[in-house]
Amino acid sequence: MLKALELSGFKSFADKTRFEFPPGITVVVGPNGSGKSNIVDAIKWVLGEQSAKSLRGKEMSDVIFKGSSGSNARRPSNAAQATLVLDNTERLLGIDSDEVHISRRVYRSGDTEYLINGENSRLKDIRNLIRGTGVGTDAYSLIEQGKVERMLSTSPKERRAIFEEAAGISRFKAKKVEAERRLARVHGNLIRLSDIVEEVGSRYRSVKAQASRAARYKEFSERLQHLRTFAGVNDWKTFSEELAGINSIVEEQSAIAKEHAEFIAAESGKAKAFEEQLDALTERLSEVQERSSTVREELAQNDSQLQINQSRLIDIDQRKEELKAENEQAAKRTAELSARVKQRAEELDKAEIDFRDASDQLEKLTAEQSAADEALLSLRASGEARRNEYRDLALLVTQFGKLVSSSDSKLQASQRDRDRLSGVVERLQKDLNEQKQRHEEVLAHQHQLKTEAERTDGRLAEARKSFDQYKQELGGRKERLSELRNQQSGLTQRANVIQELEKSLEGVNAGARELLQKSQQSREGYLGDVVGLVADLVSVNVQHAGIVDVALGDIAQYIVVDGRQLVDGLSSEQVKLDGRVGLVQLSSPPTLGADLRTDLSGEAGIIGRANELVQVEDRYEQFAQSLLGGTWVCKTLADAVRLHNGPGKTVRLVTLDGEIVESDGTILAGPKSVTGGIVSRRSELRAIKKNLMGLKSEIDACREQVAELTELESTAESQVQKLIEENTGLSSKLQAETDKADQVLGRIGSLKDELAAANNELAQTGSLLSTITNALTSQQNDLAKNELAVSSLSQLIEKDESDAREAQKRRDQLERELTKAKVAVGKFEQQLESLQAQVADEREQLAQQEERSKHFGSRISDDASARDAAEIAIKEATELISKLTLEKDELADKLATMNKERLEIDGQRREITNAINQRRDALKQAEDKLTQTKIRTEQINLQRTQLMERMRDDYGIDITTLDEFEAPNEEFDENAEREEIDQEISQLRKKLGQIGSVNLEALNELEELETRYNHLNGQYEDLVEAKETLEKIIVRINADSRKIFVETLEAIRTNFQKLFRQTFGGGKADIILEADVDPLDAGVEIIATPPGKPEFNNSLLSGGEKALTAVSLLMAIFQFRPSPFCVLDEVDAPFDEANIGRFIDVLKSFLGWTKFVIVTHSKKTMTAATTLYGITMQESGVSKRVSVRFEDVNEDGEISDEAIHRDDDAA
Repeated sequence: MLKALELSGFKSFADKTRFEFPPGITVVVGPNGSGKSNIVDAIKWVLGEQSAKSLRGKEMSDVIFKGSSGSNARRPSNAAQATLVLDNTERLLGIDSDEVHISRRVYRSGDTEYLINGENSRLKDIRNLIRGTGVGTDAYSLIEQGKVERMLSTSPKERRAIFEEAAGISRFKAKKVEAERRLARVHGNLIRLSDIVEEVGSRYRSVKAQASRAARYKEFSERLQHLRTFAGVNDWKTFSEELAGINSIVEEQSAIAKEHAEFIAAESGKAKAFEEQLDALTERLSEVQERSSTVREELAQNDSQLQINQSRLIDIDQRKEELKAENEQAAKRTAELSARVKQRAEELDKAEIDFRDASDQLEKLTAEQSAADEALLSLRASGEARRNEYRDLALLVTQFGKLVSSSDSKLQASQRDRDRLSGVVERLQKDLNEQKQRHEEVLAHQHQLKTEAERTDGRLAEARKSFDQYKQELGGRKERLSELRNQQSGLTQRANVIQELEKSLEGVNAGARELLQKSQQSREGYLGDVVGLVADLVSVNVQHAGIVDVALGDIAQYIVVDGRQLVDGLSSEQVKLDGRVGLVQLSSPPTLGADLRTDLSGEAGIIGRANELVQVEDRYEQFAQSLLGGTWVCKTLADAVRLHNGPGKTVRLVTLDGEIVESDGTILAGPKSVTGGIVSRRSELRAIKKNLMGLKSEIDACREQVAELTELESTAESQVQKLIEENTGLSSKLQAETDKADQVLGRIGSLKDELAAANNELAQTGSLLSTITNALTSQQNDLAKNELAVSSLSQLIEKDESDAREAQKRRDQLERELTKAKVAVGKFEQQLESLQAQVADEREQLAQQEERSKHFGSRISDDASARDAAEIAIKEATELISKLTLEKDELADKLATMNKERLEIDGQRREITNAINQRRDALKQAEDKLTQTKIRTEQINLQRTQLMERMRDDYGIDITTLDEFEAPNEEFDENAEREEIDQEISQLRKKLGQIGSVNLEALNELEELETRYNHLNGQYEDLVEAKETLEKIIVRINADSRKIFVETLEAIRTNFQKLFRQTFGGGKADIILEADVDPLDAGVEIIATPPGKPEFNNSLLSGGEKALTAVSLLMAIFQFRPSPFCVLDEVDAPFDEANIGRFIDVLKSFLGWTKFVIVTHSKKTMTAATTLYGITMQESGVSKRVSVRFEDVNEDGEISDEAIHRDDDAA
């Protein structure tokens, strides 16, 4: 997957640098401090590493190149960027592209950007993209030396975190912490809810006093609703009639625009075809140019190779004469050694003959002595055996006399036992037959009970399935009900806060607040002129409220007056205000310094006029038009500045982000107030009330479902309990029958054992009788035979003693002759060993000399082959240079032809483009006319929408369904004057204002107090249930975490044992959890015993053995959580060459699905590289990538100057 890494301004890589990572093992080498590990840091950083300490810095901006000193000093970079290029040809990543570029960029200011294929994205997007691939900062695709050291050096508890990371149970821990937090919140809510229930009782006293005033308010409000609905229906009919006349104009202009658009579409296809031809030609032109460049490079390479082979021919010819002279001298030395070896061989043959003759004589005498010894020993043994036999026979004669007497007594006792056992066997057989019959009866009853129990089990399983289903559904509904109640509670609290702010006129300056409060208490005199705040007259959707707040600014809390009494009173100083107050005349509102005549409709970036975003009553529409009609809403500050410098110089411009460009060019920018203004607050309150109505309906439906499911669950639970009791009874009966059957079987077994024992004893007694009888007869015969044998043995013993004395004399003579033969053999053996040593030494010298002669011959043959190969290479290079020169000339001609064709096609494309542009101008004119017509349509639709929303928001009426509406009363008919209706509406508003603040809920609240208590009690029970559910969730999380951790540990343990034996060539290794401790808390011990060593503590392992064990364990974890690539940062540092070889063998076993990038100092590791990069620091503080060969690096990882200069020359 990992294809390349690009760095720019990252740490010491000041210049743009690219590293390609082909399949296999890529090795990065360089001296200490050259910046090798910065490559690893870059990969971690791109993948989302958030710890500056992990990147070896104090803060994230430390990854930016800090500049360098010296003669070629460089300035610090303003930003750092790193890009990972991933191969996505197999579409492992969720992007339809063969390559995926993941980039991260940081600026000096600390701002960070993430990019995927050049498009801005979030870190979350990058983590989602690579999730499931095994790649990441927390995965084992990045293994550093510190991770290796921690593996064995940390305590078991700390080491456990490594395995938790591999098992991926950190998400379970986070869920557990969240569940515990929620449990704490539920407990707190239970305490608060109990306090709320106590407060409900005190609410009753205040409700009774408010009910009277609420009744009058309700009467006026209903009359006002009826009047406003009647007026609204008439306005709706007027708007609809005007819309019908506009539609015909729209159709005419649409037809004209369609004709121009069709012409443009047709001709655009032709223009596109020419552009595609140009693109194709340009692409082919690029390919030809690229081939031309390639041919020139190949010419240069072949010319260089030709010169190298010519030099090689000269070197081979010079070396040929030197090897010939050395070969002749070696042949002369070989002949001398061969003659000397021949002479020594003749002397050795003679010595061997003398040695063999003496050895044969010694062997003959030795054999004769052995025969004499054996004869003597045989005679002595025979005599001793006969004497022993004599003693034994004498003893037997005595014993056989005693045995005859004993056997006669035993024979009589066995006959009595046989008679007794026959009676026992007959009784036991009778008892056994009775118990077998009883067992068959018990088994039949047991089978009947089992059949009945199986039927009950089936019914119980069905009942439990129904119960579990109802319980699961009930749990889901209760959880949903809890969520809805939490939402309702949150919205209600927010609404109460906003209502309190509205009630206290929060955000309104003190003077205006005092004047409003006075006007609410009395409408006499100048106070009757007070209409309300500017913000009181407008209604705005939540999404536009912030924009209107910004557009109005401080004017939102100005007092609107309708009349001259207040203004005249202030002028004559008859009226005194307590504070500073802004006043706005309803009849002559301000324009905020903007020109109302300027029309920016259709301009790029314009959203619309600010007054189009608000809804007002009909009599305030002119007021809103004057106040906000000169303020236009646009998308961005850049759009606002551009429009102010163009057609919008005389208007105010407000952006979606809250910036303002005044008509005089003043700009107000920066973050908006987080608290919002009066308009935003009231818009939010209306939206919350609407949401609360929807939540109430959903909660009621959910509660009905909970009640229904609770009843079903209870019924199912009763059925389950009934079947359990029935099943328990059957189980008890079945167990009793089973126990009875077991008892009978036990008795049958006992009887069988007793019967078998009795029969066995009876058989043994019969056999014993026969044995005793036979023994008695045999013993009597043996007694007679032994008495005769004692007499014969006495005569044989005397003869054996005479033969033994003669044999001893012959043996003594042979021993003296044998001693003389041994002395002669020792002398000849010493001469033979001396000659053999001399012959072996001279033959070894001869073999060495012959091997040297063969070496000279082989070198002469190799040089001849190399010379032939060089001559062939020179010939091939010469031919290829001629062929490439010809191809270069042909490509130059082809480029000229293609450039000419490109100019002709481009001319035809420009002609069609000019015709299209003319039609586009005509189309724009038609569209402008159509836009003007549509603007009026949108204005009417907006007025209709505002009317519809006002009626819906204020009264919940859909005005589109009211074709006709009855007159308010007998005083008005359908043709009544609109002024009379507006006058009564104004009077009703004043009456409602004089009543002041009322509690409309007071009329219903008395009846609702009991309902509310039940509701609160239900919430309390839900919270108790939620607490129990959370406690169960925590238990389940612990169980899941424990299972996953143990399974992961076992899989890694198996991998580790296999890799350890493979790495060390044997031995034992294991991973063990701390005993007698919960697996969720247990520490992890690592046991490693290399082959040939006893078991001991890991601290007694050598440094290399520790490191190799840790790497084996890390690779075992990596094998469990594999990745398409793995980066290893100096993990081979503690290894000797033998251990490095084992380490490389382990890596090669993973190459089937993983490519490796290794940062190292080891030359042994370099031998495994398929790609080798060098990092050097020619300039102070600036790292540079150089191409190196194996021989360019010394044992300390230093790169030779020759390799650096060679790379500079190539660049």
